[in-house]
Amino acid sequence: GVPGTDAQTGVEISFEWLQLEGTLPVSAFENGGDSTYFPDGILTGGLTISPDILQASNPEVRYGFRVSVTRGSSTGSADVFFTVNAAPAGGFVTANNDATGNALTTEFTITTQGWTDSADDLPLRYDFGFDLDHTKEVVVSSGFSTNAGKISLEPTEQNFVKTTLPQGTTARSSMVTVSVVATDQLGAEGIAAMEVEVLPAAETTDEALLLVSDLVDGKIALALSDGDIATMISLIGNSGSMLDVLYSARRRLAAQDGARYLATDSQLQVRLQLIQSLVSSSALMETNVESWSTMVSMLRDNVEYPDELSVESSNTALAFLNTILTTYQTNAFDVSNDDMDAIVAIVGKLFEARWLTRVADAATTPAFDKTSFVDALDAALALAGRLYTSTRLANSAARSSVTSSIGMAYFRGHAGS
Repeated sequence: GVPGTDAQTGVEISFEWLQLEGTLPVSAFENGGDSTYFPDGILTGGLTISPDILQASNPEVRYGFRVSVTRGSSTGSADVFFTVNAAPAGGFVTANNDATGNALTTEFTITTQGWTDSADDLPLRYDFGFDLDHTKEVVVSSGFSTNAGKISLEPTEQNFVKTTLPQGTTARSSMVTVSVVATDQLGAEGIAAMEVEVLPAAETTDEALLLVSDLVDGKIALALSDGDIATMISLIGNSGSMLDVLYSARRRLAAQDGARYLATDSQLQVRLQLIQSLVSSSALMETNVESWSTMVSMLRDNVEYPDELSVESSNTALAFLNTILTTYQTNAFDVSNDDMDAIVAIVGKLFEARWLTRVADAATTPAFDKTSFVDALDAALALAGRLYTSTRLANSAARSSVTSSIGMAYFRGHAGS
């Protein structure tokens, strides 16, 4: 250890560290201990293990250290032990119907099995999702794309879920990656994925709009009356994804021609229906951060394309955002990096929606109250910022968030308004 000196008495104090369990080499430590003098005369020593030295393995590895402190002729010691938690491993995913079906109409049963972990870390919780862009290999190795969604409302100990799925993209020949994240009691995560063929439920935009509108009035309304929140969330999310898949090709063509794609009145109405259904589903929501974080994510997905947002959709989405923020504040929920990024994106998209149609909005009767809307957006963003700051842990990693042009569109527009 590194010796220190009691500033009041001049007595030397030294620290000696001993590894009781584990086999870390001397090179694993950044120092041999240090001494720090506090105003009340207490000295302490510290031992620093270099980053990325402790690796999870199965079986899990336990480490133990003893520090002996000598002050003059007196010596005392203290021990500390810890285990490096290993993530769940070995799991896989299966689907019924020979892993093929039709979007929004085929009910898939997605099951996960085969996970192993330390008995002390059980039970596991499972969070099911899908990805329209990334293959199963990419999802497992690198994570999800921006075109991914949730199947589970929140992680659950149940190892299967029954759900419909959105149709796959043409680029992937209608294949959709379904995944599960298995989390143990200490928070370590393992991921497994497979691919399912999900054929189109609609070939044209008009067919898709009619199908989604019928779902809102039929299955989604029935799920609401039955209190079936899982079915509601699945149908709302998958309906929105299907519409996005069908619109994406037209948006790309418009962009290639240097034009701006504008949604039709029917698209505006259906998007409003989906946002209203999402708001209705929140009445069935359990009061936990996982469920409300899902609401944040789904609202973000439903405001992705500002041209699809009418004045009513914008006002409804903003009111729901405020409901979400109030729920976070009332229940002292932690605002994660992902939550904060989504909230910034929602504010940016809502402002962009009304900025794009500001001339038409001003001509409505009564005229759209732009000032009040912008003030409300500003207030929502300020509240989110306060919640985010107040729920950060002192030892949290610094936030590295890329809001891209979404957040910047808001700030540029706000400055010019």
